[in-house]
Amino acid sequence: MPFSPGSQNNPGSKHYFPTPVIKPGSVIHSYSNQAGKIKRTIILATTDDGVLALTAYFNTTKPFKHIKHLAALQFHLKAEGNKFLEYDSYVNCAHPEVKQMEEIRDAVKRKPSIYLSDLDKKKLDKIRTTVMNSPTVSRRIVKQFGLQDYLLK
Repeated sequence: MPFSPGSQNNPGSKHYFPTPVIKPGSVIHSYSNQAGKIKRTIILATTDDGVLALTAYFNTTKPFKHIKHLAALQFHLKAEGNKFLEYDSYVNCAHPEVKQMEEIRDAVKRKPSIYLSDLDKKKLDKIRTTVMNSPTVSRRIVKQFGLQDYLLK
């Protein structure tokens, strides 16, 4: 595909951003159907064929404060040590969303700046464990995305 002068996809442009590799642990800006707006989103896992991604979005305040079992499913991440966060935040492990990996990759290819960073494996595994043990996440989803398998690697 040819590059147009000055476009983000033109390696000669001063605004060029190489397209990052999107994988489990990648943090991006993405539209959340549940939240109804663009949120910081983490890719938790993918299906074996790489077609689907299990994602969770970030909140800057702890949701569900008055519903104890849901409040316990909000994984706290400090802004310090996580360069993609401006504020301490919570990953919503109670309601992960399934998305098409092709759509995510296409969005990042079109606008590489939506890619924010990769979360370290230790934190990612803690989030996966919270999702996997959540009573609000079906066992079918846990199995489909091999969450238990990720924790064995």
